[in-house]
Amino acid sequence: MNTRTALASLLIPVALLMLACSGGGISVDIRGPSLSSLPTDELATALGVIASDQGLVVNDTVWGTGSASVRINGLDASRSALKRGHKVFVSGTIGPLGLNGSADFVVYDADLVGRVEIIDADSRQIVVMGQRVVLDHHTVFGPAIDTATLEGLSAGDRVNISGFRTADDSLVATRVELETTTSGEQIVGRVSSLDHGRMVFEIHGLPVDYHRAGLIELPDGAPRDGMSIVASGTLVDGALIATALRAASVPLPGRVNERVIVQGVVTFSQALRFLFGEVAMRVGTDTDYINGDLGDLTVDTRLVVDGRIAADGQTILANAIRFSP
Repeated sequence: MNTRTALASLLIPVALLMLACSGGGISVDIRGPSLSSLPTDELATALGVIASDQGLVVNDTVWGTGSASVRINGLDASRSALKRGHKVFVSGTIGPLGLNGSADFVVYDADLVGRVEIIDADSRQIVVMGQRVVLDHHTVFGPAIDTATLEGLSAGDRVNISGFRTADDSLVATRVELETTTSGEQIVGRVSSLDHGRMVFEIHGLPVDYHRAGLIELPDGAPRDGMSIVASGTLVDGALIATALRAASVPLPGRVNERVIVQGVVTFSQALRFLFGEVAMRVGTDTDYINGDLGDLTVDTRLVVDGRIAADGQTILANAIRFSP
């Protein structure tokens, strides 16, 4: 079995088993590889959305969390604080078929924490800290918000939002809930327009002033253009006055050949390369496609990619791509 294409390989034995059990004189002999020939568990990372309220299911892998460390918005937390719809980063070991894994640590950082400025229930969009947030059929809402009408959500409410950035820099929300535990604001993204002298930069167009930041947990102790960070603080006159800067949990750069399973929205696609927000991907002639093909690999398409980190440490080689409805 080609374990590099785990997502695709899962479909084959299921289909054969259905044929074997369906009658009609069809006989199927399923031998497959011996157990001794299957690879053992390996190190892996995953970036994706929690799909169940029962256990940690991310990108169709059921992750055991018995000994995992959990961090939420920079603080130690319990597994029970992770909710369906949260986009999380998971690191641990995974089985050869990708069905089960054992998490060493799980990180959730809200992509946005701030006050709702505009609600457009008809177009299913809201604006938070100047950021356009799209609410689609994938979005999970906290118990206080009505999924169909958005009742329970008002301008001025503080919300905690997880999601994926699209090509136009909107945030497609995977979960929206009222925020009652903290008083500040937060945004996750790449640093741009950095001015070291003035100690300011931008994240998704939001100005960030970090001259008062008392906590800076970044490589080399300072932000740089292109770095993925979590900035938290207080919004003043349309700018975030940061009190803390932390490195965001992302799969790149990473360890060469490590398995990575990433969910996201395509933000750029050209020839055999594409971007998942800030994650660079490359397809090959042996890449398997599920629910689509190479021609469907277009901007704003939602995917799950099972691959490995390339020799440059900056790119994921896609072994299997599954298109989401």
